[in-house]
Amino acid sequence: MSLQELQEEIARLSPEDRAKLRAHMDSLDIFSDPQAMREWTLANRAAAAGAVVSRDEAIAKLKAGGRHLD
Repeated sequence: MSLQELQEEIARLSPEDRAKLRAHMDSLDIFSDPQAMREWTLANRAAAAGAVVSRDEAIAKLKAGGRHLD
């Protein structure tokens, strides 16, 4: 699923479901890691500028930065 598809799905959620999703995301370790969030923000900006990064490339970059993802 691309970032755009994910954003479209989130936009369709009710405010209550968005709040539940936000609470769940806040409970995940990766979202409390400033470096991971910085990398994600930069990747989102690059994607918005047309530099699309595949899921596998994004995971490889996070793992190279010492992140463990299941």
